[in-house]
Amino acid sequence: MDDDEETFRHRQVTVGGSSLHVVEIGNPEALPFLFLHGWPESWQSWQRIMTIASSQVRAIAIDLPGVGESTGDPTDGSKRQLAATVRGLVEIMGLQDLTMVGQDIGGMITYAYLRTFPDLRQAVIMDVVIPGIDPWEQVLRNPYLWHFAFHAVPELPETLVQGHQVEYFDYFYEAISADGPRLTIATWLPSKSASSSWVASCSAGRLRSNSTTTCVSRVAHSAVSRSISSTSAPEQRNNWA
Repeated sequence: MDDDEETFRHRQVTVGGSSLHVVEIGNPEALPFLFLHGWPESWQSWQRIMTIASSQVRAIAIDLPGVGESTGDPTDGSKRQLAATVRGLVEIMGLQDLTMVGQDIGGMITYAYLRTFPDLRQAVIMDVVIPGIDPWEQVLRNPYLWHFAFHAVPELPETLVQGHQVEYFDYFYEAISADGPRLTIATWLPSKSASSSWVASCSAGRLRSNSTTTCVSRVAHSAVSRSISSTSAPEQRNNWA
């Protein structure tokens, strides 16, 4: 599903030496919700839920540094440094009473942000185990997550995957998708720009569902809905979802 360009507002925001692709929908004066995607995805994994949420909040999503249309200085990959980049964006955009919603890697970044910066109204962390917190060690021993260690080796993943991005990412889509080969990069690659051709436009919920139009899991929809519902409840201001 392509976004309606008249509804979604796109822009590039400079943060340090990076240019972050920012997409938003909804009333600019409403309470802001910032959505951080997982791997291997882009802002588009939040597209459906942003549309739903926009009737009540200012829904904002970004391509994380180095992904999709976000370019510039590379980070060291640590969630703390990525959180610092997100913090820079929050300050530049002047986001107050912010709710941050992170899924998968985005959830790790949200947790790092939550531990480092005190300015969030709420946080929603989903579909992820936080490094250093049980059962993280058990996750690392899971043979199906071999790519965690592979991606941690400096420069080797880029060297081996370069020129074979389609085959590499298709492997993961087949491994976790109910529909197998039906959800591959090849099915949507012709409609995407070269600069973002390796980024998946599906969310974890979509990949695990027989419905290719469901872009967020029921868990994500429920968690974010509860968070939106609590925006008018002052007594929940310091509760973290």
